[in-house]
Amino acid sequence: MSNTVSPKLFTYSCLLFFSLIRFWFPSLTYAGITTEGQWENSQPEFQGMDRNWLEAADIEIRTNLPMVRSLLVIKDGYIVHEKSFRDKVPEKSELFSITKSITSTVIGAAIQDGKIHSVDDKVISYLPELSVGNQFSGANDLSIRHLLTMTSGFPWDERNLHLLDHRLLNIDRIFSFENPQSVAKAGEKFNYDDANPHLLSLILERVTGLKEADYAKQVLFDAIGIRSFSWQEDGNGHTIGGYGLSLFPQDIAKIGYLYLNKGKWNEKQLVSEDYIADATRVQSSGGFPGNNKYGYFWWIADYDNKNYFYGLGLGGQFLFVDREHNLIAVVTADPNFSLEEAARPKYIFPEYILRAVDTFAEISK
Repeated sequence: MSNTVSPKLFTYSCLLFFSLIRFWFPSLTYAGITTEGQWENSQPEFQGMDRNWLEAADIEIRTNLPMVRSLLVIKDGYIVHEKSFRDKVPEKSELFSITKSITSTVIGAAIQDGKIHSVDDKVISYLPELSVGNQFSGANDLSIRHLLTMTSGFPWDERNLHLLDHRLLNIDRIFSFENPQSVAKAGEKFNYDDANPHLLSLILERVTGLKEADYAKQVLFDAIGIRSFSWQEDGNGHTIGGYGLSLFPQDIAKIGYLYLNKGKWNEKQLVSEDYIADATRVQSSGGFPGNNKYGYFWWIADYDNKNYFYGLGLGGQFLFVDREHNLIAVVTADPNFSLEEAARPKYIFPEYILRAVDTFAEISK
């Protein structure tokens, strides 16, 4: 008689064991993150994932994605896989343009907090100086929604990396183009740029009296257990809205967990459920560099009939969130790659992480 346990029997045993633990100790297993904001670990099989695909993701990264520094996978609120490819432990990483997704979240918190009325508010109602001297021909028509969806019409080319110099990024420079005419009317055309989130940072500072970084700490980071972060400022001392935030991978994942829980954390609604839904549904056509459709500073993916959304940063930083499978994945990477290469690690999520879920479901039938 063989002593080998079949994969299906092992799967059933794991599921039964974990179900009994949840039944006997519901307070310990309701979620894998403590009230202090610390993640708990679990085995992939306990959360419905095939570890073979997660290990295959590690091999693929080592072989073909040399820019990747770390991979973190969280399922049902538990860490099921964490790998650092360069450091002994994952270190704090600059998010680059995932910062935009955080700025979107802070805008949602400001609306929840009553500091901003609506995404349809006109930008000049908060920054009236934009209409002075007709610096930008479309300024009077701009709404917060246009900024969040990258449809402001600004004549800005994100491929010109000198525009991203934080020492020069300020409200005057944003509108000091050689040709200050809009490339399109507000709301008509997607054009990815750092002017949009930076104006939102200035609006947050105007309505709260705090720099965006300080306000984010007050209404968001403290609540979800983010204790250590840094955030760059522009040449005038304002928090940069579009990049410059650095977090540990496990703290990046907390932003995804907030979205999985529809803006609620420990029973407190930090961002409204409606805003979370709007931020992660298609709001504009999207394009470069994510080459997917776009929400409120979130990319909306539709890969092989699997729907999820993600934040994307220079060099291959990713925060993936999949509501259907209650799944989060964080990829950090070396930023010394071109904007065109930033999206290269994107396939790791659908082709490896999601397959770990699908394969487990198949063998469990």
